[in-house]
Amino acid sequence: MNKILLQILAFLISQFLHGDYVTEFIKYEAQPDFSRIVITNQTIRGQRGVDYFKGNSKEYEKKNMFLTRYYNGDSKRIEKVESMDGHEIKSVLTIYPPTGNGFGGAVPTNFLQVYFNGKLALNSPVGYSHQFEITVPKIVIHPQEQMLEVLNNKTKEGVDFGFIEHDDVLILEEGKLRSRKRELALAFAVTMTCLNGIDKIRIIDEGIYPTVERQFQKLEKGDNSSFRVAGPFRVFCEDLLDLKFEVNGRKLVRVNEGEGSYRFDLVE
Repeated sequence: MNKILLQILAFLISQFLHGDYVTEFIKYEAQPDFSRIVITNQTIRGQRGVDYFKGNSKEYEKKNMFLTRYYNGDSKRIEKVESMDGHEIKSVLTIYPPTGNGFGGAVPTNFLQVYFNGKLALNSPVGYSHQFEITVPKIVIHPQEQMLEVLNNKTKEGVDFGFIEHDDVLILEEGKLRSRKRELALAFAVTMTCLNGIDKIRIIDEGIYPTVERQFQKLEKGDNSSFRVAGPFRVFCEDLLDLKFEVNGRKLVRVNEGEGSYRFDLVE
């Protein structure tokens, strides 16, 4: 009897180990001939394929294939910019590898922001999001048509559309992707003026989830930048006195939260 139980246990362990031999990557592919950009979450299974991809992940990054599972290091931020049909499309992909801790710690967390001519058009998970129980295997950006296709498991049709030409933004709300008018979803218009030269600035919109991060580099005195945020935002820079902010004519409450880190609360 004990022998049979040991055999069953060995079989179950082997099946578990075999089934767990998997990795994932996100592929970014610009297809100017078709006026589209395709971003997909893909899976490799089996020891030979998984080991080969993981062992050569840096080479595959040159082919725009980014490992999301079990790599050494912290989160990755990948930025791609394309010019197609008179439009600039910036895609910012952030990859958080599995932590191995807690419920959902075995899967990566990936988010994508798409900026169309400098305006946020998409804020979405890529792949499986344990927190929101949503799976987004594929995102297609169509520059000429000024629209987005986001395949996911939360709609009956299996896809959500975002219409950029109507000044919409496709964002995650209550675990689902929803198309919203920009002025309603991102209610605060921010104008940032550089008073002195600044090498680098990071601005994080904390009023939207996933949080949206903007980066600015090598700003000269007098440079202006305009963008919209959903709520309070955090600024990382060496000296905040080198920057001036205007937000819908509203007052700002500045909170210094550490060296080079400031939070702005929006008040009536």
